[in-house]
Amino acid sequence: MSEVDGWTGCMKKLTQLAHDEAIKFFLKGSSYFNADFPPYISFEPILAHVSAVLNGADYGGFKKSKPEDMSGVNYSFIANKDGRFAWRPLELMHPAIYVSLVNVICKPEN
Repeated sequence: MSEVDGWTGCMKKLTQLAHDEAIKFFLKGSSYFNADFPPYISFEPILAHVSAVLNGADYGGFKKSKPEDMSGVNYSFIANKDGRFAWRPLELMHPAIYVSLVNVICKPEN
């Protein structure tokens, strides 16, 4: 049996993480978007910058309009799954909205 994160034979579940560990998990680039991109494309710098600017706050403290009332804030694109006809739409959540959501979800009381 292997030991991962102090557990023998199993990994921690998200609900077992402390709030600061959960924030670290969600702010990894692979948690934000886990599709195959070239290694030179990384979302971690923008997530880290937005997290520093928000400083644990949510989006509502910076903008008066609600994200659900704005159109076009997320980035939509189409990806091909098999190189033939398996096209599917994907959407990247705006980084400020994503980090704001992470901050709300990962509050110690939540």
